[in-house]
Amino acid sequence: DKALLYFDKACKAGKVDSCFNAGITKKLQGKLSDALSFFKLTCQGTQAKDGEGCYFVGLIYSKQGNQAKAKSFYELACRSDISIACFTLGDRYLLEKNNFLAEKFYKKSCRADYKEGCFAASRFFYDQGNRPKAKTYSEFGCKMDHAKSCYNLGALEKINKKKSRNAYSKACALSLGRGCLKAASLTKDSDTLYKRACELGEAKGCKEVSNHYYDLGNQEESLTYSKLACKLGQNRSCHNVGLFLIKKGETSEARDYLSQSCRDGISQSCNLMKKNGL
Repeated sequence: DKALLYFDKACKAGKVDSCFNAGITKKLQGKLSDALSFFKLTCQGTQAKDGEGCYFVGLIYSKQGNQAKAKSFYELACRSDISIACFTLGDRYLLEKNNFLAEKFYKKSCRADYKEGCFAASRFFYDQGNRPKAKTYSEFGCKMDHAKSCYNLGALEKINKKKSRNAYSKACALSLGRGCLKAASLTKDSDTLYKRACELGEAKGCKEVSNHYYDLGNQEESLTYSKLACKLGQNRSCHNVGLFLIKKGETSEARDYLSQSCRDGISQSCNLMKKNGL
């Protein structure tokens, strides 16, 4: 197309950015060999974009199965402070059981503000038994709004319960359902957090909201959340829904829920079906 012709012409005139853009265009078209040629042209200078081109060369070589060449271009990209390249090297060296280099590249990607790198560094140090450093890198990741880093920070913050709750709450705010569950367990005002956990697909959150409405005497809302919990795999909730529906005389729908909990090993559901001829 016209854009590619322009990028190609400008690239031949020595404009590195145009070589990069031509490479991106070819990559999007699925023409990886052509993209590789353009990206290689960007991996020769000193501009910031050059390092990004090196990273894409590494990606293409990796996709083609040439891992040795891929690694060499990731290293070039990392030297140009392309954070995702440093992170990728960390993963590769960890697979090779080269902990020294895995640590080096995870830390470098984190310093370059790549939040996945901070999370990986934290996980690396935790696996090495170094909880203080694991906590430090979880803090870095959490400050960058990485939900799992906030969750891990909450788990690593054993002494200060307020800091732990705040970290879990931030994970929840970043849409990590299990963060909502943990935050709820550390506060008296847990209803909103359990409801948010339910919205994010956590069965326990739905079950807790159901229990809350049941205690308030609001059986219809309790039923609604029990049904959600059941769909998310909370088998006891399936049984509770079936029991409630039988009491309402809605035996056909009750059978569906009780059959599920019966299959999942809840004997009371099986007995209830037999008792009611379902």
